[in-house]
Amino acid sequence: MKDSCNKTWVKGVMTVVKPFLGMKVFGANNIDHTMAPAVFICNHDVYVGTIAALIYLPVHFRPWIHDKMLDRDEAAQTMLQTFENKYNFLGKKNKERIIRQFAGYVMSAMKSFNPIPVSRTNLMGMLETTQKSLEVLEGGDNLLIFPENPSGHYDAESFRNLHPAFGILGFQYYMKTGKCLYFYPCFADKKRKRFSIGKPVVYTHSDDVQEELRRVVSQVQESLVELSQPVRTL
Repeated sequence: MKDSCNKTWVKGVMTVVKPFLGMKVFGANNIDHTMAPAVFICNHDVYVGTIAALIYLPVHFRPWIHDKMLDRDEAAQTMLQTFENKYNFLGKKNKERIIRQFAGYVMSAMKSFNPIPVSRTNLMGMLETTQKSLEVLEGGDNLLIFPENPSGHYDAESFRNLHPAFGILGFQYYMKTGKCLYFYPCFADKKRKRFSIGKPVVYTHSDDVQEELRRVVSQVQESLVELSQPVRTL
Protein backbone atom coordinates (compact mmCIF):
# COMPACT_ATOMS: atom_id res chain seq x y z
CA MET A 1 0.00 0.00 0.00
CA LYS A 2 1.11 3.52 -0.67
CA ASP A 3 1.53 6.10 2.05
CA SER A 4 -1.74 8.01 2.29
CA CYS A 5 0.01 11.33 2.96
CA ASN A 6 2.22 12.64 0.17
CA LYS A 7 3.54 15.94 1.55
CA THR A 8 6.41 16.19 3.99
CA TRP A 9 5.18 19.48 5.46
CA VAL A 10 1.80 17.93 6.29
CA LYS A 11 3.53 15.11 8.15
CA GLY A 12 5.52 17.75 10.01
CA VAL A 13 2.36 19.63 11.02
CA MET A 14 0.76 16.38 12.19
CA THR A 15 3.80 15.67 14.34
CA VAL A 16 3.52 19.13 15.92
CA VAL A 17 -0.26 18.90 16.46
CA LYS A 18 -0.16 15.41 17.97
CA PRO A 19 1.07 16.46 21.46
CA PHE A 20 -1.65 19.13 21.67
CA LEU A 21 -4.38 16.55 21.10
CA GLY A 22 -2.64 14.28 23.59
CA MET A 23 -4.77 11.26 22.78
CA LYS A 24 -3.92 7.65 23.57
CA VAL A 25 -4.86 4.93 21.12
CA PHE A 26 -6.98 2.06 22.38
CA GLY A 27 -8.03 -1.04 20.45
CA ALA A 28 -5.31 -1.06 17.82
CA ASN A 29 -5.07 -4.80 18.45
CA ASN A 30 -8.61 -5.14 17.09
CA ILE A 31 -7.29 -4.52 13.58
CA ASP A 32 -6.75 -7.76 11.67
CA HIS A 33 -4.08 -6.73 9.18
CA THR A 34 -4.40 -10.03 7.34
CA MET A 35 -7.93 -9.05 6.28
CA ALA A 36 -6.98 -5.76 4.60
CA PRO A 37 -8.25 -3.70 2.97
CA ALA A 38 -10.90 -2.46 5.37
CA VAL A 39 -13.18 0.52 5.98
CA PHE A 40 -12.65 2.65 9.10
CA ILE A 41 -15.73 4.55 10.28
CA CYS A 42 -14.97 7.54 12.53
CA ASN A 43 -16.95 10.28 14.26
CA HIS A 44 -16.55 13.81 12.96
CA ASP A 45 -17.10 16.19 15.91
CA VAL A 46 -16.48 19.34 13.87
CA TYR A 47 -12.80 18.88 12.95
CA VAL A 48 -11.46 17.04 16.00
CA GLY A 49 -12.45 13.56 14.83
CA THR A 50 -11.03 14.16 11.37
CA ILE A 51 -7.68 15.44 12.64
CA ALA A 52 -7.41 12.71 15.28
CA ALA A 53 -8.11 9.95 12.75
CA LEU A 54 -5.55 11.33 10.31
CA ILE A 55 -2.94 11.38 13.08
CA TYR A 56 -3.70 8.30 15.18
CA LEU A 57 -5.15 5.67 12.86
CA PRO A 58 -2.27 3.13 12.64
CA VAL A 59 -2.83 2.08 9.03
CA HIS A 60 -2.52 3.67 5.61
CA PHE A 61 -5.81 4.85 4.12
CA ARG A 62 -7.62 7.04 1.62
CA PRO A 63 -10.19 9.32 3.32
CA TRP A 64 -13.61 10.42 2.18
CA ILE A 65 -13.57 14.24 2.27
CA HIS A 66 -16.51 16.57 1.67
CA ASP A 67 -15.93 18.07 -1.78
CA LYS A 68 -16.42 21.57 -0.36
CA MET A 69 -13.26 21.15 1.70
CA LEU A 70 -11.26 20.50 -1.48
CA ASP A 71 -12.11 23.92 -2.92
CA ARG A 72 -10.50 26.91 -1.20
CA ASP A 73 -13.48 29.27 -1.45
CA GLU A 74 -15.98 26.59 -0.45
CA ALA A 75 -13.73 25.48 2.42
CA ALA A 76 -13.43 29.06 3.69
CA GLN A 77 -17.21 29.54 3.58
CA THR A 78 -17.81 26.27 5.42
CA MET A 79 -15.28 27.17 8.09
CA LEU A 80 -16.74 30.66 8.50
CA GLN A 81 -20.15 29.12 9.14
CA THR A 82 -18.69 26.61 11.59
CA PHE A 83 -16.90 29.29 13.62
CA GLU A 84 -19.56 31.98 13.15
CA ASN A 85 -20.05 32.48 16.90
CA LYS A 86 -16.48 31.75 17.99
CA TYR A 87 -13.31 33.82 18.21
CA ASN A 88 -15.29 37.05 17.86
CA PHE A 89 -12.59 38.84 19.87
CA LEU A 90 -10.55 38.90 16.64
CA GLY A 91 -13.07 41.17 14.97
CA LYS A 92 -15.14 40.13 11.95
CA LYS A 93 -12.71 41.21 9.24
CA ASN A 94 -9.64 39.77 10.95
CA LYS A 95 -11.43 36.49 11.64
CA GLU A 96 -12.55 36.20 8.00
CA ARG A 97 -9.04 36.96 6.73
CA ILE A 98 -7.41 34.41 9.05
CA ILE A 99 -9.97 31.71 8.25
CA ARG A 100 -9.69 32.23 4.50
CA GLN A 101 -5.92 31.95 4.71
CA PHE A 102 -6.18 28.88 6.94
CA ALA A 103 -8.67 27.32 4.52
CA GLY A 104 -5.97 27.23 1.87
CA TYR A 105 -3.70 25.21 4.15
CA VAL A 106 -6.56 22.88 5.11
CA MET A 107 -7.44 22.27 1.46
CA SER A 108 -3.81 21.53 0.58
CA ALA A 109 -3.45 19.20 3.56
CA MET A 110 -6.63 17.32 2.68
CA LYS A 111 -5.51 16.85 -0.92
CA SER A 112 -2.18 15.43 0.26
CA PHE A 113 -4.04 12.38 1.56
CA ASN A 114 -5.24 11.60 -1.97
CA PRO A 115 -8.87 11.79 -0.79
CA ILE A 116 -12.09 10.61 -2.38
CA PRO A 117 -14.44 13.62 -2.83
CA VAL A 118 -17.93 13.26 -1.36
CA SER A 119 -20.98 15.20 -2.52
CA ARG A 120 -23.83 15.32 -0.01
CA THR A 121 -26.34 16.90 -2.37
CA ASN A 122 -25.57 15.35 -5.75
CA LEU A 123 -26.78 11.78 -6.34
CA MET A 124 -24.49 11.29 -9.32
CA GLY A 125 -21.56 12.55 -7.27
CA MET A 126 -22.40 10.06 -4.51
CA LEU A 127 -22.47 7.23 -7.03
CA GLU A 128 -19.06 8.33 -8.30
CA THR A 129 -17.77 8.36 -4.72
CA THR A 130 -18.98 4.81 -4.19
CA GLN A 131 -17.44 3.62 -7.45
CA LYS A 132 -14.11 5.29 -6.68
CA SER A 133 -14.15 3.79 -3.20
CA LEU A 134 -14.65 0.34 -4.64
CA GLU A 135 -11.69 0.85 -6.97
CA VAL A 136 -9.55 1.96 -4.03
CA LEU A 137 -10.50 -1.14 -2.03
CA GLU A 138 -9.83 -3.41 -4.99
CA GLY A 139 -6.41 -1.77 -5.25
CA GLY A 140 -5.64 -2.80 -1.66
CA ASP A 141 -6.02 0.56 0.12
CA ASN A 142 -8.06 1.09 3.28
CA LEU A 143 -10.81 3.70 3.44
CA LEU A 144 -11.49 6.25 6.19
CA ILE A 145 -15.08 7.51 6.30
CA PHE A 146 -16.92 10.11 8.42
CA PRO A 147 -20.62 9.32 7.82
CA GLU A 148 -22.21 11.48 10.54
CA ASN A 149 -24.90 13.78 9.20
CA PRO A 150 -23.90 17.29 10.39
CA SER A 151 -26.34 18.53 13.02
CA GLY A 152 -24.49 21.30 14.82
CA HIS A 153 -23.90 19.07 17.84
CA TYR A 154 -22.06 15.78 18.24
CA ASP A 155 -23.00 13.19 20.81
CA ALA A 156 -23.95 9.53 21.03
CA GLU A 157 -27.34 10.15 19.41
CA SER A 158 -25.74 11.56 16.26
CA PHE A 159 -24.41 8.08 15.50
CA ARG A 160 -27.96 6.82 15.14
CA ASN A 161 -28.30 9.04 12.09
CA LEU A 162 -25.29 7.84 10.12
CA HIS A 163 -25.43 8.19 6.36
CA PRO A 164 -25.95 4.53 5.36
CA ALA A 165 -24.18 4.77 1.98
CA PHE A 166 -20.99 3.23 3.37
CA GLY A 167 -22.76 -0.09 3.94
CA ILE A 168 -23.26 -0.77 0.23
CA LEU A 169 -19.49 -1.08 -0.12
CA GLY A 170 -19.70 -4.44 1.64
CA PHE A 171 -22.04 -5.84 -1.00
CA GLN A 172 -20.17 -4.33 -3.94
CA TYR A 173 -16.78 -5.47 -2.68
CA TYR A 174 -18.08 -9.01 -2.21
CA MET A 175 -19.57 -9.11 -5.70
CA LYS A 176 -16.26 -7.92 -7.19
CA THR A 177 -13.85 -10.03 -5.14
CA GLY A 178 -15.82 -12.73 -3.33
CA LYS A 179 -14.30 -11.46 -0.06
CA CYS A 180 -16.02 -10.13 3.05
CA LEU A 181 -15.30 -6.50 3.89
CA TYR A 182 -14.38 -5.44 7.44
CA PHE A 183 -15.77 -2.21 8.93
CA TYR A 184 -13.96 -0.79 12.00
CA PRO A 185 -15.79 1.76 14.19
CA CYS A 186 -13.46 4.46 15.55
CA PHE A 187 -14.16 7.19 18.10
CA ALA A 188 -12.09 10.28 18.83
CA ASP A 189 -12.91 11.48 22.35
CA LYS A 190 -11.50 14.96 22.88
CA LYS A 191 -12.71 15.14 26.51
CA ARG A 192 -11.13 11.88 27.64
CA LYS A 193 -8.16 12.13 25.25
CA ARG A 194 -8.84 8.74 23.70
CA PHE A 195 -8.82 7.46 20.13
CA SER A 196 -10.62 4.12 20.27
CA ILE A 197 -10.83 1.45 17.58
CA GLY A 198 -13.63 -1.07 18.01
CA LYS A 199 -13.92 -4.67 16.91
CA PRO A 200 -14.76 -5.10 13.23
CA VAL A 201 -18.24 -5.49 11.85
CA VAL A 202 -17.96 -7.91 8.95
CA TYR A 203 -20.21 -7.88 5.90
CA THR A 204 -21.37 -11.48 5.37
CA HIS A 205 -23.13 -12.06 2.09
CA SER A 206 -26.60 -13.62 2.21
CA ASP A 207 -29.71 -13.91 0.08
CA ASP A 208 -31.27 -10.97 1.95
CA VAL A 209 -28.81 -8.24 0.97
CA GLN A 210 -30.90 -5.37 2.34
CA GLU A 211 -31.17 -6.97 5.75
CA GLU A 212 -27.42 -7.60 5.83
CA LEU A 213 -26.71 -3.97 4.92
CA ARG A 214 -29.03 -2.80 7.69
CA ARG A 215 -27.26 -5.11 10.14
CA VAL A 216 -23.82 -3.75 9.22
CA VAL A 217 -24.88 -0.11 9.57
CA SER A 218 -26.78 -0.82 12.80
CA GLN A 219 -23.87 -2.67 14.42
CA VAL A 220 -21.42 0.08 13.44
CA GLN A 221 -23.79 2.63 14.99
CA GLU A 222 -24.11 0.67 18.22
CA SER A 223 -20.36 0.18 18.44
CA LEU A 224 -19.76 3.93 18.03
CA VAL A 225 -22.27 4.64 20.79
CA GLU A 226 -20.48 2.15 23.03
CA LEU A 227 -17.05 3.60 22.27
CA SER A 228 -18.35 7.08 23.11
CA GLN A 229 -19.36 6.07 26.62
CA PRO A 230 -17.14 6.68 29.68
CA VAL A 231 -14.69 3.86 30.28
CA ARG A 232 -15.72 1.68 33.19
CA THR A 233 -12.99 0.50 35.50
CA LEU A 234 -13.37 -2.53 37.77
